[in-house]
Amino acid sequence: MAAAMAAFLTVPADARTPKRHPAQVIVDEERAFAQAVADLGERDGFLAYLAESSVLLRPRPVPGRAAYQDKADSGAQLRWTPDVAHVSGAGDFGWASGPWMLGSGWATGRAGATGHYFTAWRRDAGGQWRVVLDGSAPYPVDDDRRAGFLGVTPKLRDPGSGPRRPAVQAPVIRLCIGVLREMARRRPHRCARGIRR
Repeated sequence: MAAAMAAFLTVPADARTPKRHPAQVIVDEERAFAQAVADLGERDGFLAYLAESSVLLRPRPVPGRAAYQDKADSGAQLRWTPDVAHVSGAGDFGWASGPWMLGSGWATGRAGATGHYFTAWRRDAGGQWRVVLDGSAPYPVDDDRRAGFLGVTPKLRDPGSGPRRPAVQAPVIRLCIGVLREMARRRPHRCARGIRR
């Protein structure tokens, strides 16, 4: 027994600690973002996490920060949780997606709306993670599934894992490429005029 204990104590502490998955940082940021929206309201919560150059798909691309600057909080509770997260090999870009619920009775499963979101994250020069792209698609969820709708465990994807262009992601990839090309083509002040108020 003493030999086993001595062997355990000679192993460096970092070797005994389970290694943190690289994509866990995206899950942590998503959860902090969702908590900020719960605590501060939708407007202030989003402004705390949106990058200066962020884009929202509503459904057309609009500048993210400008869309929330003059927005008044509706009082409706927006909640979400990631069900999948991925981070780049360099550790400076990642994305997550998962279910969302909007409404005043989300805790009991009586949300006014439900759907799935996609958020892209980029780490800035100061090391802070910021949202650079956010969009979602609404879809109905049966009442009997709503109570557990947000109760998912995120799947963490390894950098560089999976097929190069899975068929299910191809439409999202094409949409993101189109948005980025449009952003590069337009100047910010022209883009800001397209926001619906």
